[in-house]
Amino acid sequence: MITPNPFFSLARAFLGMTVMALSLVAGPNSDAKESEFLQEIKTEHGSERIETPTDRQGANSGEPIEDRRIDRDGPFRKVRVGLYNNKPKIFVNEAGRPSGIFVDLLDWIARKEKWELIYVPCSWSECIPGLKAGRIDLMPDVAYSMEREGEFAFNDEPVMESWSQVYANRKAGIAKLSDLNGLRIALLDGSIQQKILQNTIIGFGYQTTVVSASDFEEAFRLTADGAADAVATNHFFGDYYFEEYGLVKTPIAFNPTSLYFAVADGRNPDLLEALDRNLRAMKSAPKSIYYRTLGRWMDRPQPPATVLPRHLIWVIGGIGGFLILTIIAALMLRRQVRAQTRHFVQANELLKESEEKYTALYETSRDGIALLNTEGYFRQANRAFLEMTGYEMREIEGLNCHKLTPEKWRDKERCILEQQVRIRGYSNEYEKECVRKNGSVFPVAVRVWLMKNSAGNPFGMWMLMQDLTEQRLRLTQRIMTEKMATVGMTTAGIAHELNNPMMGIQGFIDYCLKHTPAEDRRYEVLKDAKRETLRCIDLVHNLLSFSHAGRLAEAEWRKESCEVVLNHVIGLLSYRIEKEGVQVIKQFPANMPEIWTKENHLQQVLLNLTTNALDAVRETEKKEIRFEGLLAGPYARISVSDSGAGINPEHMQRIFDPFFTTKPAGRGTGLGLSVSLNLVESLGGEIICESRAGKGTTFKIMLPREKRTG
Repeated sequence: MITPNPFFSLARAFLGMTVMALSLVAGPNSDAKESEFLQEIKTEHGSERIETPTDRQGANSGEPIEDRRIDRDGPFRKVRVGLYNNKPKIFVNEAGRPSGIFVDLLDWIARKEKWELIYVPCSWSECIPGLKAGRIDLMPDVAYSMEREGEFAFNDEPVMESWSQVYANRKAGIAKLSDLNGLRIALLDGSIQQKILQNTIIGFGYQTTVVSASDFEEAFRLTADGAADAVATNHFFGDYYFEEYGLVKTPIAFNPTSLYFAVADGRNPDLLEALDRNLRAMKSAPKSIYYRTLGRWMDRPQPPATVLPRHLIWVIGGIGGFLILTIIAALMLRRQVRAQTRHFVQANELLKESEEKYTALYETSRDGIALLNTEGYFRQANRAFLEMTGYEMREIEGLNCHKLTPEKWRDKERCILEQQVRIRGYSNEYEKECVRKNGSVFPVAVRVWLMKNSAGNPFGMWMLMQDLTEQRLRLTQRIMTEKMATVGMTTAGIAHELNNPMMGIQGFIDYCLKHTPAEDRRYEVLKDAKRETLRCIDLVHNLLSFSHAGRLAEAEWRKESCEVVLNHVIGLLSYRIEKEGVQVIKQFPANMPEIWTKENHLQQVLLNLTTNALDAVRETEKKEIRFEGLLAGPYARISVSDSGAGINPEHMQRIFDPFFTTKPAGRGTGLGLSVSLNLVESLGGEIICESRAGKGTTFKIMLPREKRTG
């Protein structure tokens, strides 16, 4: 296996062109027919080339074309050779016979090595698979590449040097690589030009349309007829034919390479060894058949040239000296290229690291990131964006961004995209609502950036989206805290002002009751007055409890039984329970342990919730209150459920607000739940409310079993 050195390949190309120049200008440029040149080969080796019936079949028959030789010493070895059209290197001439540079050189070597050549006509896309499958033993005119190295074996000595060139229709106006963007390029199917040119164009971010052709002549015809704008081929064929097809040679050249013979990997290594031995011998002799073959085929029919003038010998000598200097410069350049290559490798590693960091940031970001085209259709999105919206990647691709925006926000979003993003390239942060796949809506903050290519043309947009649900919740909680602090200060003053007069009123009523006989009709009036006075005092105490939640948090901890506290509360409300005919159901496990609480905290909470439950079932047909206790991990849970009418959904978010109540005037202060929430939170627990209209309400008190510190 070989790895061609591009610098020495360049030197060999210069040397080959110099020798060809010598052969072209040193004598008359002959118009001799191909048969005359072949006769020269026969004469030199003392053998004949006999035409057989298969010779006359031509390349389009699909049958092999045999070269049979008269052997005076013994049988010839049969070698099947791939034959495709790539003039002047290898092709089938008008007489239907194999012809070209590779054919003439191979004929010369075959006679010397006693090979019988059997040419197998095929297109390039057929020849390569045929070589791999073993239908062909030897394939001429194969350019070396790393990809082909794993499939084929090449001879060591290159036959000739080549490069690829772009030729264009005269109307295309191609002067540089970027001019190919958006054009149609005719390429030989499966050729090295197809692979390298496509990779180069894609690497620069351009787009082209490939027009496939079975051979180079078809590719040139397609370009000349206007079916393609340009064609890429090796410079031998292109320089030979571009004027004939009315095309122009562009400055775009690429892929300098060496041309070899190839065999299937692991097969016929002796063929490659014989080829290398003969090629080196031919190249070492200045007037060998090798240089005469190149001189003959590289010269298209021209008027007879003059004999080389003597003074041109000095010019050629100067070219030789220049060639030596070029080789030296190439070696120095090679060293510099190696040094630069190290820098490029380091730069690539840094770029790779940067890309990995970007990918990690893109995938692990908690904010949603999405890529859209200029029309607003999603092309991709990161994991956070998909989790926010509930879509999968295959579902989000091709979906318009307005699909995720409620109707009331769409006009605003269109205005932002048109007036901010498309004009200045980015938007200010704006808030809106976003619709999930399941139809639910949540608040988001959005920013959009416009993306442009190197030419300054927009090709897409980046969207950054932040979920504001938690932020809005924290804001609501902060507002509630500030509101409760303000209400607490106000109620504290009111409660203190009312407490002392109410205590005095209670004392006077007790005095009057003590000195009034029970049979006196005023006795019942005084009892009613005392009951209402106690209700006012209870209201004042609730106000004080609400305003001094911080002081309640300073009360001492102690262990209490949840069931014992509940029984005490039921005892306090037993008169009302019996009077209103309410059924009380208790379900507590036998092993329900005591919990750490503060003095009167749990009793006050249960008293408030039970009073609310009694109010809820007052007007219902089924009057039932259910108390349930259970252990939930490190928590003790006490549930208070009623069979009342339930709470309307629009009221659920406000039930813990101070002074909010849905009860009729005179039946409630709106402080019970607010005070209960403060007391439970001071114990390190929480209250959860579940209610459905017409189905009743359940309050779940979650309290830690162990004392919380800190």
